[in-house]
Amino acid sequence: MSFENNLSLDFLKKDNENLSKNGQDSSEGIVPSKEFEEVSVNQNGDGTWSKSSVEKKSPVKKDITARSDEAKQYSEEVGALETYAKVSDNNIISIATQINEKKQLIVTKIAEAVSAGCSVGIGTSGVDAIVNGVTIGVGVTITDDYPFIKKYGGLDDPTAKVPFNSDDTVTLTTSNSGKGYFSGFTENGGEPIIVDAPLDGNVGIYRTVFNNPLFPPSPIGICTDRTEEIIILANEINVLRSQIDSDLITKTNTIKDRKTTSEVFVWGYASREHKVQDQIDINNTVINTINTPTAAISPTTIIQDQSLKLYYDARSGGASSNLWLDISGNGNHGTITNANYVSTSPQFFNFNGEDTSVATYGGIDLYNSSAGTEISVEAWVNPDKFISDDGDTSQRIVNGGGITKNYDLSLMRDGGDLQGKVKARIGNSVTKVALSNTIVNDRWYHLVMTYTSQRYVRIYVDASEEGIYDWGSGLGPTIFRNGFLENGVVQLGQYDGINSNNLNGQIGETRIYNRALTPTEITQNYNATKARYE
Repeated sequence: MSFENNLSLDFLKKDNENLSKNGQDSSEGIVPSKEFEEVSVNQNGDGTWSKSSVEKKSPVKKDITARSDEAKQYSEEVGALETYAKVSDNNIISIATQINEKKQLIVTKIAEAVSAGCSVGIGTSGVDAIVNGVTIGVGVTITDDYPFIKKYGGLDDPTAKVPFNSDDTVTLTTSNSGKGYFSGFTENGGEPIIVDAPLDGNVGIYRTVFNNPLFPPSPIGICTDRTEEIIILANEINVLRSQIDSDLITKTNTIKDRKTTSEVFVWGYASREHKVQDQIDINNTVINTINTPTAAISPTTIIQDQSLKLYYDARSGGASSNLWLDISGNGNHGTITNANYVSTSPQFFNFNGEDTSVATYGGIDLYNSSAGTEISVEAWVNPDKFISDDGDTSQRIVNGGGITKNYDLSLMRDGGDLQGKVKARIGNSVTKVALSNTIVNDRWYHLVMTYTSQRYVRIYVDASEEGIYDWGSGLGPTIFRNGFLENGVVQLGQYDGINSNNLNGQIGETRIYNRALTPTEITQNYNATKARYE
């Protein structure tokens, strides 16, 4: 493990140790001086004397003990004050329940009168429903009276970032009696307008009840009786409402205000414990990550050892004096014929399918001997179409080495099953080749062909092996250092030394090695360059 990792682990473990102490005084040798509340000297029965004393409780405490005592004290205060507040809240709930029950009775009495044949009429339109001077609804609708509390969202949740992240108004019920920082009561309020739901506190439509001489009710007198009963209920509602006066609300909220102060302290202590544990958990996660072995990360640099013999890159090499510059350091610059250089990303040379190429002459030392048995040819290619304008059955991407013992990386276009495949070949046989799966136009591909141990020809597309040809125990051909007719031409976009098999598409990079790259190395080169072509 690296020095930096060990340093990080030491820091995280030390931090966890300090957090776990949670403020405890680690200096065990510090002992507070003792004081005594009272000392008495008494004579014993046998004539001897003895001294007795009562030790004072020391004010000196370790941090964690002091915090624990304080948190307990505030928590007990919250419990006691909430109990006091419950008495008032339950009284408000009881009164509101009686009022709303009587309102429901009024609606029931009206329904009974209607059933008996009494004539009814909706109260004065646009004016609150009123019975004998007592308002019992809004408009012509009887609505519930509404007891409520206000509470801070977060104050009862130590995991919340702050104790006051919302200010909520909810209906006062037996389940939240004593809670919150404020209690209130609204006459004819229905459901709270804060709640995200339609008002459902309506209990009915208020209608006046009266006799109609033309249509007498049955029994006679029921209209008058029900009217009197409705008036009595309205008066009882008025009496009940008077019991929830400003004095009751003020006293309740004085208690709740003091309770809220203690709740803030309780939240603070609990929040601290939560945050300490959170930090310990985070530290442990990082410690586990550092201690867990990870898979080796593939390097993001291109393989550039002594086996790299040619390296063209349209971005970093560019074009100079009609040459595509070789940046391998071997000076194998390519002569450009009619290939257009495009400087916008991802930078490339465009080959027109008729008469474009990049050729290197004079013999490239691909093999450090007169003939070679291994090679890797790599290119980033974007095909325009698979039918070459000259009518040939394939389009050369990169090729060289002579007519009979050459190598080539090509696109196939015979119109049948081979069309759209990439071919890797050593020698001049039309059948002894490695073929890829079908690719498509207008998309950049990372193509690599390798020749291993003078036997295996492989084709890779985007770092995935897609085809192989095995020459068998008889071994495949060697590759001349210099083609005996073409003087060692390495050619891009065209048959080596002859204007045929022209490429329709673009080439961004080309590399040639005098050995077979491993699958890991091919993946490394692919990962190091793919972002440019995505």
